[in-house]
Amino acid sequence: MLKICFLCRRRPEITREQYAAFVLEGHAPLALKHHPTLLRYVINIAEGAPSGGPEIDSLPALYFASLEDFRERLYDSPEGQEIIRRDVARFMTGGADTYATTEYVQRKATPPTAPLGQRSPGAKEIWLLRRREGMSRQAFVDHWLHVHAPLALASQP
Repeated sequence: MLKICFLCRRRPEITREQYAAFVLEGHAPLALKHHPTLLRYVINIAEGAPSGGPEIDSLPALYFASLEDFRERLYDSPEGQEIIRRDVARFMTGGADTYATTEYVQRKATPPTAPLGQRSPGAKEIWLLRRREGMSRQAFVDHWLHVHAPLALASQP
């Protein structure tokens, strides 16, 4: 399964609270209606950048069976595409940074989980990493999965 992640920023005249409402109450229902190949949709509303990184307002994750579903079958119609474009322009600025990712679950979530459409319990940290200069993508993935993840899991009960 393919996971597409977006780094989104709100329009400057919109508050964080207004942005969250636009995304959760307005945009999400439209996205579910007009993205027929969408398998899963998770919206992460950013609470800030405690590490001093760039301000991001949301980090949605959309799941598809394939990259082709995202690239070629994202919308149900040209009209649906225009509805989504107009809606996004109401609350977002400058588009979004977009990343196709592969998700590697290292520890499964433990209950309780929230019902669809409700805030998940607990907290989530999302880190945007760059591999060391000169390191191949495969070497980075191998190190992350086989060295770093086991060390991190061993130190976190």
